[in-house]
Amino acid sequence: MNKVYRYKFLVVDNQDLLKINNLTRKVNQAVKHPEPVLKMDAPWDQDNERLSYSGVIYDAEENIFKMWYSIWRSETREAGVVVPGTVKLAYATSTDGISWHRPQLGLIEVNGSKQNNYLIPEMAFYGFSIIKDYSDIPARRYKMIFGTMGRESNWAEYHIPLSLAYSADGIRWERPMHVNPVLRGISDGEFTLSYDADRRKYQLYTRRVPNLPRDISLYESYDLVNWEDKGRVLVPDQHDPPEMYNFYNMRPFRYEGFCLGLLNTQYTHPVSESYESFHKSPGFPEDELGHVDIQLAYSRDGQKWERPVDRSPVVPIGKSGDPDFGGIYPAPFSPPVIEGETWIYYEAQKNLHCWWDIQGRAHEKKPVREQSCCMLARMPEDHWVSLDAGAAEGWFL
Repeated sequence: MNKVYRYKFLVVDNQDLLKINNLTRKVNQAVKHPEPVLKMDAPWDQDNERLSYSGVIYDAEENIFKMWYSIWRSETREAGVVVPGTVKLAYATSTDGISWHRPQLGLIEVNGSKQNNYLIPEMAFYGFSIIKDYSDIPARRYKMIFGTMGRESNWAEYHIPLSLAYSADGIRWERPMHVNPVLRGISDGEFTLSYDADRRKYQLYTRRVPNLPRDISLYESYDLVNWEDKGRVLVPDQHDPPEMYNFYNMRPFRYEGFCLGLLNTQYTHPVSESYESFHKSPGFPEDELGHVDIQLAYSRDGQKWERPVDRSPVVPIGKSGDPDFGGIYPAPFSPPVIEGETWIYYEAQKNLHCWWDIQGRAHEKKPVREQSCCMLARMPEDHWVSLDAGAAEGWFL
């Protein structure tokens, strides 16, 4: 009997292909879970609070899913005085990745009670990205890069410095004062921490500042303290429509010899990356401007990035009335891959990322908590890209 040799390869790029005839490379979509997996419905959640970025890892040592998510409290006016909004960081766990338990941690007092799942005190802003580093000692197994700002930094008008924290359990965090901040003025709020085990390097993908247009830039480090600027690694190109002008963020992860990226693409105005936040549309279609979806990027080494010519979203926005109609923002973590299937958690927003929609919803008499939730889309194993034939058959070598 002849031996059968089996070698699996993905057709994301042409590296394994000598020739393609009458086939078109197509980007496929993940399958959305029909309902949100986490809403703002804990007993301690307030009507004027909404869920923001929610990051999930699958802890292989404990065989459990762990989620960290932000809770944004809206700015209010009390007795004629404006009370600024705040952000808290919360924690949840799950055995199946669908139903989540929010433990009462007893760490942070809010509204006179510690019966909540909060990890940090309220502050003006808090952005974060977390990995579990199985190669380090237990006391530093969880690592976080985070950014904060307050009234003083807003007044000084500098971009967000990034700092380091580490933890043994992902709940109680140490912040090494002697090294923080580890990066200064390189981020305006979006970043993702990952670890390249082959090169033993930590990687931070962020938005460069000044950033016109917004891009994806890369910083690398051996120790999370000393970082090397690797420059811009991905910018919009000639295959994008004029209104697809900004990259909001990118979440990279390892998959079958590739480094794939969940690329958040923001439809805005070429004059300014924040134009649609404050102005009515000057001619671009309003059904596109302000939408934020998730497209695919890929790399062989995590440094040189490319995108398929097919710019179809791997996670599209929902239909009108759906929780994710306005914008979808992937978690600031590398998505977990469970038995070949990629679990893409994302913040789903009803409102568009644009001035007229935000202003219009401000007059709706609905709780802020209903504006966003955490949703899940799962990409089947090896389903990212296919070579499709049309009416006539095609082949590849």
